[in-house]
Amino acid sequence: MPRIRKAIDIEATPEHVFAEVSEPARQVQWALPFRSIEVPENGPPVQGSVQRWAFKVGPRTWDLAAVVTDYRHNQTIARETREGGLHLRDRFTVLPQSGEVTRVEWVIEYEPPMGLLGRLLDALVMVRVFENDMETSLERLKARLEG
Repeated sequence: MPRIRKAIDIEATPEHVFAEVSEPARQVQWALPFRSIEVPENGPPVQGSVQRWAFKVGPRTWDLAAVVTDYRHNQTIARETREGGLHLRDRFTVLPQSGEVTRVEWVIEYEPPMGLLGRLLDALVMVRVFENDMETSLERLKARLEG
């Protein structure tokens, strides 16, 4: 299962950063892969809550159901897709640095679809698409919170 980790330092408090990375309505404004996130339950994300994602990787958009597998307020949120044809896990971790600087780490692990052909395409193209989208997304998050 490929694993991609990206991080960025942002001049903002951990509380402010976590509110941005954990709130679905805000996340779709800066995270490129997320075209939409619907939350059937009311209230903030909690462990076990379900989210419906329109998730774009390369030319394809996947309709996925994701479950929050770990939630620690102002620290981390992790989710895992359970249906929709793309098995994926993501985790945002918010780490206080010195002063009012906060590091955001974003990890995505996924199983390329389509068996051997999917693994080949992943090695040739998709892993770079994921990496570029994650880097661009984190830069957009930084600009949004520092701007």
